[in-house]
Amino acid sequence: MAYRRLHNLQLPCSFSSRMPIIDENTLASCWHYLSEHKSVDPNLIQKLNHYKVLVLEKLDFSSRNLVHFDLHDGNIIYTPEGIFMLDWEECEMGNGVFDLAVSMTRLVKLDNPATFVKALLEGYGKVDLVQLKYATIFKYLYLACFVAKFDDILKGESLEQLLVRYLGYFERLENQDFLSR
Repeated sequence: MAYRRLHNLQLPCSFSSRMPIIDENTLASCWHYLSEHKSVDPNLIQKLNHYKVLVLEKLDFSSRNLVHFDLHDGNIIYTPEGIFMLDWEECEMGNGVFDLAVSMTRLVKLDNPATFVKALLEGYGKVDLVQLKYATIFKYLYLACFVAKFDDILKGESLEQLLVRYLGYFERLENQDFLSR
């Protein structure tokens, strides 16, 4: 419900026209951190690049909603006065499905995510499930670029191990039907 409210906000044109936009250039602007990283096997980068090309081909970047882009349970506070969202530094204009994708990056890791995915989507309303799948992969690729840029933030695994894990999530998103209602 909080997601839907955020994405239905009618922002003044003067405000929204000055906001950064999540679009095809969002990944392109940070991809070099990953593709040029010395510790990652070029074959792995090639596999990730396949998903990048696929995502850029399949995603609809034309929507212009306010998108938090890091909306997860750690950035939401529930009080008697209502729900408050924190950590707006990645906020941009874009397709609202990107905020749902942040939740999906957590749900796809579960053994049986179907019930949780269904609850998330019922609370939101009509969602194009193909867009959600590719937005989730987009968010993972974006996170991979961020981690490659600051690879001292990894704890207990190498960048390559993280990327292999992400590839597993991509395959799971591609091959499983838990996004269907």
